[in-house]
Amino acid sequence: MFIDEVNIVNFRNFEKFRLKFDKKNYIIGSNGSGKTTIIESIYTSFYRKSFRTPKPSELIRFNCKSFTVKTHILKDNLNNNFYYHYSNSNKVHLHNGKRIKNLYEIATNFPIIIHSPYHEGLTDKLNKNKISLIDKTIIILDKEYKIKLQKFNKLLKHKKALLEKNNRKLFNTINELIIELYDNIYTKRLDVINTINKMLKELTPIKNIEFKLIKPDIAKLLNMENSKKKLFLTLHSQKLYISKTNTNIENFLSYGQKKELSIYSIYCLLKVIEENLKDDIILLLDDFETGLDEKKVKTFYEVFSKNQIIITGVESRYLNNSDINIISIREQNE
Repeated sequence: MFIDEVNIVNFRNFEKFRLKFDKKNYIIGSNGSGKTTIIESIYTSFYRKSFRTPKPSELIRFNCKSFTVKTHILKDNLNNNFYYHYSNSNKVHLHNGKRIKNLYEIATNFPIIIHSPYHEGLTDKLNKNKISLIDKTIIILDKEYKIKLQKFNKLLKHKKALLEKNNRKLFNTINELIIELYDNIYTKRLDVINTINKMLKELTPIKNIEFKLIKPDIAKLLNMENSKKKLFLTLHSQKLYISKTNTNIENFLSYGQKKELSIYSIYCLLKVIEENLKDDIILLLDDFETGLDEKKVKTFYEVFSKNQIIITGVESRYLNNSDINIISIREQNE
């Protein structure tokens, strides 16, 4: 799988911009030049959302009413054209001229992994983002898992309504269904995390470090819901953290250590997905070299050698290989 070209119109600071890619790409430019915006536009053209903001309206260029992103991708020697047009009144998302109704099919057939200061994978500051990355991985591997997540959220909506109305009649029945799903979701997440930890032991030089997924005291959360009339048992109430000898060490790792661990974990997720889908995954690595020394940069570059990579950075300090397509962009005027 290979991204060949992206065309951007009125997306953030870009009025009109077209870019061709090779297998290995390094987008360089000063801060504010639009490096991250380019990979953000690619990501948005597939998934209808950004990894930087939940509001698509913020992606529209200043004083414009809409944005458009077109991405051309080659897969199995076939052309795939993605088109996403967004305005406050109209949203059009097409794959080869046909409306995309099911994003699940896009996620499984055209998987892309992003790592950015805005989206730091399993070392992200927000537990919600870490859990969401695990869920996205499972969804790609297991279609039924997405249905379970949707069912869980629907039950939560019903439960919230019962809490607000103080209706106890169906409350216990809904709780039983929620707990059953919650335990199943936890088991699925734990399986993926255990696989990552097993692979990390063979990869990372940071010894005895692993990811821990903690399931809260369900009875305690349910009691809190009863007393405060507010939901506490949610999809993100399970906590994921970095552990060493069963101790949370997230606040004790340096930026470089966290980034190294994060990229290693991205590699593990990539391998888990590729082994199941039997397909290569495209990697978008924003601000890649920051926090990493030359040895680590070159190690990661080699680790991802089979994948198409689009890297961004102010400059290429350590990667000046002849096989890298260096793309230099100037600052875009808003």
